[in-house]
Amino acid sequence: MTELRKYISVDTNRNISLNIPIEFGNEVEVIVRRKGDPESLEKQSNTGFVLQLINDPKEDVWNDL
Repeated sequence: MTELRKYISVDTNRNISLNIPIEFGNEVEVIVRRKGDPESLEKQSNTGFVLQLINDPKEDVWNDL
């Protein structure tokens, strides 16, 4: 999977412009969200669900290969 992450500002008309690399093809998925500060992103990644999933022995299937 190829991803492109850009932090851009909207113009005075509340529009944005992206230059999409040719290797992405003619259809892309666009997700727009407010830019968050690093601290809030860190809190999101340390939710109870994520920590429980990471610590679950049933999820360690790749360790037995």
